[in-house]
Amino acid sequence: GNMTSSNPYAAPKANLEAPDAGGVDTTSPFSPKGRFARSTYIVYSFGMTLVVWLAMAAVAGTGFITGDFSDVGGGLAAVLFWVLYVAVLVVGVIFTVRRLHDLNWSGWWTVAVFVPLVNIVIAIPLVFFRGTKGSNKYGPPRPGTRSQAVLATLLFLIFFGGIIAAISIPAYLDYTKRAQAQSQQAPATEQTETAQ
Repeated sequence: GNMTSSNPYAAPKANLEAPDAGGVDTTSPFSPKGRFARSTYIVYSFGMTLVVWLAMAAVAGTGFITGDFSDVGGGLAAVLFWVLYVAVLVVGVIFTVRRLHDLNWSGWWTVAVFVPLVNIVIAIPLVFFRGTKGSNKYGPPRPGTRSQAVLATLLFLIFFGGIIAAISIPAYLDYTKRAQAQSQQAPATEQTETAQ
């Protein structure tokens, strides 16, 4: 008979390489422990950037409202700026560590983000590579939601559309200027040819 499958004395079979196999990461997004899917990383990072832009606009806006810009460059505004800067840096590092964990890489690779040129190379897996399927040594996956996937895709389209527009619009305007300049010169040469 087949006694091995129901042997009560058999050693328990557990996947020690992947703890919490089958589970889902429910840790706080601001905890360095845990994982972030690509879409979660992109959306959370963009959301954080948006919050910072709004906060900085609010600081600059107080100068427009009061008409007094003397404090925008120093004093309270400078303190707010540095507090925001440090907060964004810490949160950005946490998000990057979580994303690296999703790739089953050590969070120490975050240091590479601060090295010029190397940061471009490390950005490719952070943004484009799929995380490990199932659990890895950093815990269970934190799957991105459908709305995060849609928003991440829209952000990519806006980002790459902006790059294409930044390159193509000036090139098109330059082309139309040269075309107009040539069309203004062309009739003058035709008239001289007919006069001869």
